[in-house]
Formats: sequence, C-alpha cells, structure tokens
Amino acid sequence: MSLLPVIHIILYSGFTFNLISRMHQIDVMRSYIVQVNIVAWDAQVKGTYRQTQRFQKMDGKDTSQKMDK
Repeated sequence: MSLLPVIHIILYSGFTFNLISRMHQIDVMRSYIVQVNIVAWDAQVKGTYRQTQRFQKMDGKDTSQKMDK
C-alpha cells in the first residue's frame, strides 16, 4: 500500500496545512535571527578593528607587537 494517498489527505486537511505554514514561519524567523546575529557579529568585529586602529594611531606602535610581549 502506498503512502501517497494518506499524505495527500493529510496535506489537504486544514489543521496540517496550518501546521506546515507555522513551521515555515518558524523557519523564516530562525533565518532572520541568524542574519541579525551575523550582522551584529560583523559590526562588533568592525568596531573592534576600528578601535584597534585608533589605539595604534594614538600610541604610534603596532598593537600586535604589544600583544606578543
């Protein structure tokens, strides 16, 4: 016996369709959260890089040399 007729019946029932729709909404929200986290991480890295450059200009020395000591 094939499962295809059962799958079609389940997919066309309103409850299961709503469930699939909600699962899709959750996937979209998760994707958005991941994108926001990546943007925040990117901004944090850029901010740290700019701050490092600022300290290098103030000290006139390479910050990486300070960290090695």
